[in-house]
Amino acid sequence: MPTLALLGFVFVFPLLWALALSFTRFSAIKPAPPVWIGLGNEGTLLTDPAVWAAFVTTAQFVLMAVSIELVLGLGLVLLRRGAFSGHGVLTPVLRPMMIVPARLR
Repeated sequence: MPTLALLGFVFVFPLLWALALSFTRFSAIKPAPPVWIGLGNEGTLLTDPAVWAAFVTTAQFVLMAVSIELVLGLGLVLLRRGAFSGHGVLTPVLRPMMIVPARLR
């Protein structure tokens, strides 16, 4: 039970604190207390062209990465399931990649 309390404090408290600070004008550099501004930060964020440019860049990257992974994965599955002369070599080569976690590659 103490471990759960510690984990809750370590993960939940910073999340709630950041959420509360998002509704204020606060600077960690200046010693002034936070000033309540409501949804002002969110309005500024949604009207900033740099934020939208970053969103478009991220969306393009995600679409390209997912598309490439889908095509490569589907191609490997079709190669693995197909009847061709290299089938016996391809399966042992691909098997370790399916077993080893991604963080170890």
